[in-house]
Amino acid sequence: MHIWISGETVDEPMLHGFKKGKSIIFENASMNPYETRVIFKLDQEQFDSFYRQLFDLAAEVWGEIELKEVTGLGNDYGDYYDRELDNDGSASIGSESISFSPPAPHLESNRLYRFTKRKIETYLYDLRKHTSYKDSRHTAETLG
Repeated sequence: MHIWISGETVDEPMLHGFKKGKSIIFENASMNPYETRVIFKLDQEQFDSFYRQLFDLAAEVWGEIELKEVTGLGNDYGDYYDRELDNDGSASIGSESISFSPPAPHLESNRLYRFTKRKIETYLYDLRKHTSYKDSRHTAETLG
């Protein structure tokens, strides 16, 4: 399963999300992949679609997903260290957008973020606040 979010022009960022082992990778697949801050503007329908696709992908990677509030560095998606690229990156969710500071644009890496299970659970928890999904059980059946 792959996730795609694209802008209206080829110069705008394009998010590509996919499974890699026991993680989910987000990459900037646009014509300008080495930005230092990448923002994707989303309306309500796009937030719903992105949430649903990401939830499904997370369930495919890890099975049962339990959405949780951020409680500490181990599950805080805001900042992360990418061991493979030996650099820090970050992610944030706003009322009309999601954004990323990639870990290594200076290395010409197009990676935006690498999610672990703990970080995806808190990311999805916060992302859900911007969707029309209000069921707190968060299973594939309740989203369907």
